[in-house]
Amino acid sequence: VIIFSILDNLDGYLARSKNQITEFGKIVDPLVDKLFIITIALNLYLLKLLPLWFMLVVVLRDILIMLGGLILMKKVDQVPQSDFIGKLTVGAIGIVFLLSILDYQKLKDVFNLSLILCTLLIFISLINYGNKQFIRKK
Repeated sequence: VIIFSILDNLDGYLARSKNQITEFGKIVDPLVDKLFIITIALNLYLLKLLPLWFMLVVVLRDILIMLGGLILMKKVDQVPQSDFIGKLTVGAIGIVFLLSILDYQKLKDVFNLSLILCTLLIFISLINYGNKQFIRKK
């Protein structure tokens, strides 16, 4: 997961710095990121390392964002861009994933607090995404 994150960020940095951003990359990169997060969430749940409700929140968030992105592409022929809140949310999800892999029984309070804070951030990011992509576009 850490290697994937580093490579994903390096890929984005190189594409921007060399001005090699493509419409294909704008579509595929976030799609792969979301499928990766969904896959990790499902696996951590199946390993009984994540509660069902949190796994569902993560999966539904990414499905809603993917569907919203498809709708937006059809309406205005524009690929939605991630922003600071979206990146912060993905980072928070990554921290929850990392804590779930560690022996969180010793860190139970930290893990539970991270679940709550991350869930709040997920809802904030969904509201932000909806506002930015659909309400402001009208």
